[in-house]
Amino acid sequence: MKFRVNFIIFLMLFSYIKSKDLIWDFGGIVFHPYYLGVAAEVGLKHFLLYMFLDMKSPNVQADLFKFLDTIMPNDKTFGPAGTGDGMTLPAIMRHWQAGTIKAYDVIKMADEHIKKMDKIGYFGSQYEKTLLQRIIHAMFDPKILANNVYPVEAGVQLLKKCAAARNPDGTKKNRNIGCSNWDPLSYKLFREKYPDIFNLFDDVVISGDIQKVKPDEDFYRYIIEKFNLNPERSLLIDDQEVNAKGARKCNIGTLVLKSWDYERLEKELKLCGAL
Repeated sequence: MKFRVNFIIFLMLFSYIKSKDLIWDFGGIVFHPYYLGVAAEVGLKHFLLYMFLDMKSPNVQADLFKFLDTIMPNDKTFGPAGTGDGMTLPAIMRHWQAGTIKAYDVIKMADEHIKKMDKIGYFGSQYEKTLLQRIIHAMFDPKILANNVYPVEAGVQLLKKCAAARNPDGTKKNRNIGCSNWDPLSYKLFREKYPDIFNLFDDVVISGDIQKVKPDEDFYRYIIEKFNLNPERSLLIDDQEVNAKGARKCNIGTLVLKSWDYERLEKELKLCGAL
């Protein structure tokens, strides 16, 4: 009986000491886009003209995505990547994030398509056409995008705790891997702005470097193979359920941040043995 109890304690201690692999999403967890900054680059007057002369809501994301969907309407190269508010990204944006179409090529393709669609009366007004075109120019500009994404302090602090966590024998409790759907040009510029935060990660994988996007299973399989992960001892920390579903298909555990509740996320990490 005594031997059995000691053996169980040994197994528990071994499980406790063995490191976990934490896969951190960027957007909505550690970083967050500043949409008002991008809107300022577009120009307030263009939103006002659209609002008051066209009598439309200034929240034009649905109209923007609807237009972008007409550029590559039948493309099924990548799965249904989404936004934080549950909208599905148009195919051309998934290609941009995967690095298969560069940012400035997206702008060029969009400009040509705008001319084509304008000839058939697609746009409700010239104000709508101008606004959408200016938004596209701003959102796909690497410098503008890199300058309008900022750290989330609560997320950074939690990442620091996980990076500093140690086992009883002094070894690191976790390996922290950053991952994101991010185009390579703006990511490079952004990473240069926050070296201290990126130094908290043991490594980083972005879609634009590997031509694979979340939540496609290929994205997670790439991470598993690159870092020789044991999926059952790995956790994806993300803010989107669609990304979590993709990870679960590869047997990776998931923690989904909801309503910016970092206290709950920290408690969940403790329960999982990461803290």
